[in-house]
Amino acid sequence: MKRKSIRTRDRVREIRTVRVGDIRPHPKNWRVHPESQRAALAASLQEVGSARVPLVYEHEGNLTWIDGHLWGDLLPDQEMRVAVLDVTDREAEYLLATLDPIASLANRNEKLLAEILSGISTKKAAMKDLLASLQAKKEASVTEATARKNGAQRAKDAPQPVIAYNIIFDTTGQQDLWFEFLKWLKGEFPTAETIGERLASYIRDHMIREGYDGPEP
Repeated sequence: MKRKSIRTRDRVREIRTVRVGDIRPHPKNWRVHPESQRAALAASLQEVGSARVPLVYEHEGNLTWIDGHLWGDLLPDQEMRVAVLDVTDREAEYLLATLDPIASLANRNEKLLAEILSGISTKKAAMKDLLASLQAKKEASVTEATARKNGAQRAKDAPQPVIAYNIIFDTTGQQDLWFEFLKWLKGEFPTAETIGERLASYIRDHMIREGYDGPEP
């Protein structure tokens, strides 16, 4: 099914070249950058260079990071182009909170990822660790998918549990009436294989006649 196109506003006011160290951290930045991430980004910057434009906005008269705090830590004395957004403080917080989580919602095409990983060469230990972790996640994802498939098949093949109930009668008359009812059920629902199926069909039909709109038995 073709997805409906959406319309949106372009909030990039300008692309400006600035000294990275002059951009202020956002006071509500919630992301904590471990050493492994710092080392991986440093390796990427050294081997490939700056390949995207970080996001900033004007806050209290200063440029403030929305996305790119770690760049500020690694490249404080370098001049770099940044995208200056025309957003309010609240919109900046909205982006600060959601940019990374939205990106993390993407699923993985393991075949294409494997092709990419096979063609990447690096001399940086931190980048080798990152690529190894991607490969490990790929293998774990394949293993998990196989386990889910096998588990679903085992559940499908497994015999269905039998639930038994004991019925206590107050008199032999009640017992006789119950067995007569079971005989009647068998005649009314001849295609049902068990007493449980016949009772469920009887109760469902009775509920429908009474106008019951709750869950079916």
